[in-house]
Amino acid sequence: MGEATRTNGVLAANQTKFHFAQGTPPHITPGHYDVPIPTVALLAENRPGSLKHARAAEVYIALCELTEIVGDILPTLYHLRAGDSESAAKQASKAEKELQSWERRLPSWCNIHGFEASARLAPGLANLQLSFLSVQMLIDRICWHEISSKEADPHPSWLKSCQKSADEMVQFVTSLHPIDFRGFW
Repeated sequence: MGEATRTNGVLAANQTKFHFAQGTPPHITPGHYDVPIPTVALLAENRPGSLKHARAAEVYIALCELTEIVGDILPTLYHLRAGDSESAAKQASKAEKELQSWERRLPSWCNIHGFEASARLAPGLANLQLSFLSVQMLIDRICWHEISSKEADPHPSWLKSCQKSADEMVQFVTSLHPIDFRGFW
């Protein structure tokens, strides 16, 4: 019992250290946090050589980076409500480019569009996929809102993009298995 308690205590202390290091900002905006995104070396320092822990760290880092994109685009929703569609269009375009860049930087093993058993390759990968799809759908929806407010009869491709995002979300959710819910969400 002593060894198990000591091991669990070390694990709990390390988890607490990372939670405090990352902080919990009141809002997801760059002005409300100053903690840098962690590295794989930092997150997996107690598990050297563990592929599972390295991949989990890569997923966590990707979630942090995706959160930064969300933080940049959330204020756009307020601009939409205020009628500032020009600002919304610029931010949506910027966010779309950032999301594409983020996707290119993902590790090669991380198939963000694969909704099969690949979600079980690393803890949290299903969460990352759902988060990605949500951000993509949000950007598509902002673009649709912006174009439909300017044009009486926007090109159907704008609506198709929104429909594609929604379809991917449905495909992903219906592909989940009970084991997928054991990851972190």
